[in-house]
Amino acid sequence: MPMRGKVIGRGLQFATIFALAAMSRAAAPAKKPLTFRAFFHAVTIAAVRMAPDGQAVIIETRRPDYAHNRFRSDLWLYRTALQRLLRLTVAGHDFYPHW
Repeated sequence: MPMRGKVIGRGLQFATIFALAAMSRAAAPAKKPLTFRAFFHAVTIAAVRMAPDGQAVIIETRRPDYAHNRFRSDLWLYRTALQRLLRLTVAGHDFYPHW
């Protein structure tokens, strides 16, 4: 008899989780479909390095540059105290962030 109670309890847990997931999905706003332009112009994060004191992060991003038939790689700085992202480079060929 104790085993049957565990099975029913697990079934109830599963049903509750499934119902909550369905409700949260129904309440979520509809996403726009991904376009070819958005897909092919996506920016990727290539590398991330945390500062030794843990107060900042350097991020390397890569994005396509179709006009010059290459990928651009730039560095960004995020400071946790300011909660702001600052672009460090604009040349398009800066990579391998380090402190």
